[in-house]
Amino acid sequence: MPRKKTNAIPPLARTINIRVPSELEGEVRQMCKAHDLSTSNFCRKAIRHFLQFVKGSDNLYKEVTK
Repeated sequence: MPRKKTNAIPPLARTINIRVPSELEGEVRQMCKAHDLSTSNFCRKAIRHFLQFVKGSDNLYKEVTK
C-alpha cells in the first residue's frame, strides 16, 4: 500500500519551476524575509497580481504606463 502524504494541500499540490536571475532571487528572498512570508506564498501572490494586471492585454511585453 503506498504511503499517504499528509502534508500536501490538495489545491496547492501543483508546481511550476522557473529560472530567475540571481539578483531577482535575492530581491524576492529579501522581501519575503522582511515581511515574514514564505517564498511560495509570495510568488503565488505575485503571479496572481500580475495575471490580473495583464488580463485583456494583447502583448505582455509592451510597456504599460499608469
